[in-house]
Amino acid sequence: MDARRSSAILFSGMMIAAIVLLSAIVASATPIGVLDLATGGTISFTLSSITFNPDPSSSPPGPPWNAEVSNGTSLKFAGCPSGVLGTPGCLDAAPLTPAEGVELANNISITLGAGLAPNNPFIQFAGNGVTHATLLYTVTALGPGSSNTNCSGLSIGDSCSLFAGSPLILTDTSTGTAVTIPLLGTGTDGFGTANWLGAFTFAIAGSSPSDIQQFFCPGGTCTAADFASTNAKTSSFSGQFLATDRVPEPASLLLLGAGLLGLAGLLKRRLPS
Repeated sequence: MDARRSSAILFSGMMIAAIVLLSAIVASATPIGVLDLATGGTISFTLSSITFNPDPSSSPPGPPWNAEVSNGTSLKFAGCPSGVLGTPGCLDAAPLTPAEGVELANNISITLGAGLAPNNPFIQFAGNGVTHATLLYTVTALGPGSSNTNCSGLSIGDSCSLFAGSPLILTDTSTGTAVTIPLLGTGTDGFGTANWLGAFTFAIAGSSPSDIQQFFCPGGTCTAADFASTNAKTSSFSGQFLATDRVPEPASLLLLGAGLLGLAGLLKRRLPS
């Protein structure tokens, strides 16, 4: 099973947890529903940055598009009451079908600790104002990451972050490491505004969380020199985001993160490399 399909299966389970935790959804919120993203491109991360690279398989191909709408999407918004992909006024409508192009992070690398203003609008679509209403997602927060920064000696399903404050959650699996980046923000279609939350996920095969921490911080503790380094890891990735009218409380977000990690560990153990 390839990494993109594995990620899609993993996120399906993740979003069941999200929907259970955020069960109070009002039908009048717009946009509302699940946005599922895949990519033929990659994500690269260092200690201090996250970069989404061009997607050559989106419609149209990137750049600037670095992801694409995937089949798990059921997003309803102004002009798209059904949420059915390919329907006139919806995502993936002709001629941007299949895999309508998506631009992430305003096509600018995310610099951790520097604020997210340069990266907004965070999610934009190739069909904005052409085949459907203009959809814009704004990110307001990354993380939280794991409170555990000791990545050594983890058991399968246990997690850590590379350093205190890192939004990346590294979970030990039977084949390597599953990396999760939780996010939340707001989205609008020009007629209404909703809140959203979700995550990007990807796998680093053959490397444990400890291996990855040692790669970035060979001395065991991340130093200023380590943060200035250009050392990077790159992988294919996917993402899934639930738009709702409910504002996630901090406790709910932490509970969601724990649920995602548990599902990631369980599902990853069942997925072949």
